[in-house]
Amino acid sequence: MMPRCSVLLAGKVLMVAMLAVGAGPVPGAGAQSHGSMQMSPVRTCEDQPKDREHAMQIVVACDAIALDREQPVSVRLQAMKRRLQVSRDSNVWFFRMEDLQFIEAYAELDKDNVAIKLMIAQQRLGTKRYAEAIMIANEVIENDPSNGIARLIRGVARAQKDPSYADISDLQEAVHLLPDRPEPLMQLGFTLEFSYGRFREAAALYARALPLKKTEAIFYGAVYSPSENPAPALSRALLKMGNPTAAINIMTDLLADNPRSMWRGQVLGYRLEAYRQAGDIPNAIADLNEMMKYVQKHEKPDLLLRRAFLKRELRQFDEAMADIALATANGNLKMILQLQVKLRNAGQTSVEINGEFDAATKAGLIDCMSDKECGARLGVPI
Repeated sequence: MMPRCSVLLAGKVLMVAMLAVGAGPVPGAGAQSHGSMQMSPVRTCEDQPKDREHAMQIVVACDAIALDREQPVSVRLQAMKRRLQVSRDSNVWFFRMEDLQFIEAYAELDKDNVAIKLMIAQQRLGTKRYAEAIMIANEVIENDPSNGIARLIRGVARAQKDPSYADISDLQEAVHLLPDRPEPLMQLGFTLEFSYGRFREAAALYARALPLKKTEAIFYGAVYSPSENPAPALSRALLKMGNPTAAINIMTDLLADNPRSMWRGQVLGYRLEAYRQAGDIPNAIADLNEMMKYVQKHEKPDLLLRRAFLKRELRQFDEAMADIALATANGNLKMILQLQVKLRNAGQTSVEINGEFDAATKAGLIDCMSDKECGARLGVPI
């Protein structure tokens, strides 16, 4: 049963967006890496997997037979089928060069295997060979119009091939055909968001994907990042809708319902921008301070600089300058150059663009930060 909080949140998004998206009924990827774990002794292709490590060894053993052209065709096909079964049952797909070789070899020996055709289509999509992906998907759809994965692949390929005029009919149909999967909702939402600027509809689709779980991988060649969670995508679309107060409310619910989620830092980033747009600078700074916990060390200077501009809006000039000093303490050449260009563009002609946080740059910053019009220009991207 869908969690109550997810139902309420999805309903709230739908109400805020005032939507009626004709993308199908309200519904109920990425491969896992085998990492660097120590492997057991090599197993045979016929073994029954006892655990994930054992299953990976069986896959390797099956590959050795499947790719051996000296073996009889019947033996190779049996090994290929066994490999697919073990991979799916144990969810041990991992990206190796042998995977593509295996798929191509299987296609040669079993030309009517739809699953293998779709794997090849996904690989073509992942390497931006959109025409080939569409051609393979066409073959599958011609024989099986209700194949949701083929519809999904063709829809993404068409959208990628011509982003300025994306045909969304296949993606809409994939939503109908794969009602319990988040991928079609995410793909359709991404296309509506970035190709057409239809942010409300995209937000509704992302909200519908929130309670859906990724189980076995069905789709590797994605338009949106395969690791993207619906929550950050929803937050991004809400922010683009021009109603920061509504966006703040929904993002606050998301964060409250998921206090330990890996995407928390991303949503905080969108919410702090919503706070900034709403004029609530103290809460924007609070979100930015929490974001510091989730970013890599090399990302902190950018956040410090961003916090400095927020503090400037509160006329906390000394604290803002302290953040700028911290941000530039390690001699971040790119950051210093950007600051100097912004200062020059804001009228600080005494500042030289030399990549050094020198006395003239510091003096220009102090002067500019204390001036409302000049300081505001510092926060604008170059």
